[in-house]
Amino acid sequence: MGPPARDIPSVSRFVTKVDTGEEVKLTDQQTTTYEDLKNGNFRFLTRSFTDEKLDKEVRGSAHEAKQGLTVDLTSPDKRKVDLAQGLFPTEHMLDVIDRAKKGEKLFESRIFDGSDAGDKTLITTTMIGKPQNAVAGDADADKAGAMAAKPYWPVTISYFNDNATGDALPIYRMEFKLYENGITHDLTMDYGDFVLAGKLADLEVFKQEECK
Repeated sequence: MGPPARDIPSVSRFVTKVDTGEEVKLTDQQTTTYEDLKNGNFRFLTRSFTDEKLDKEVRGSAHEAKQGLTVDLTSPDKRKVDLAQGLFPTEHMLDVIDRAKKGEKLFESRIFDGSDAGDKTLITTTMIGKPQNAVAGDADADKAGAMAAKPYWPVTISYFNDNATGDALPIYRMEFKLYENGITHDLTMDYGDFVLAGKLADLEVFKQEECK
């Protein structure tokens, strides 16, 4: 049986406040995506604010075609882009989990997540460690509820420009602990010039009938 023919929503918000001592800048990036795994469709909307003023909006949709991905952008400009075949975000996470179960440790994938201008794919290199169980003092374990007793994989994913050549540096790198059902915690995002840490603050797991 294949995946259900329905959109899987994802909402994220990334707020940073930088105080240089001379000025304070607040940036706020809000992203909403809908992914139809069965039919290979992906819709995305990203709004970026600086000091609470909208300075960029990227809106569009992508579809898995025979020769690759077709992207239809409606904002900021209306245009069509043809890209190489790639995985959408949920597809990629499911692939990571599947490979982790098979014991794979290192692999590459091309993904499309609608980031930046929504007109390019990214190359990812994923490293998966051996499954582990939480120990005393493990970050976020006390916030994971019933998941805290289950094993997780330590995962590192590096993201590269698709056209990068040679010994290119990643755009950024993510490290996190991944449970079999896709829940993650103890997140680190390394952009080279700075590093951000994310902690699991609260976890509420819905019953299947509540997610319809």
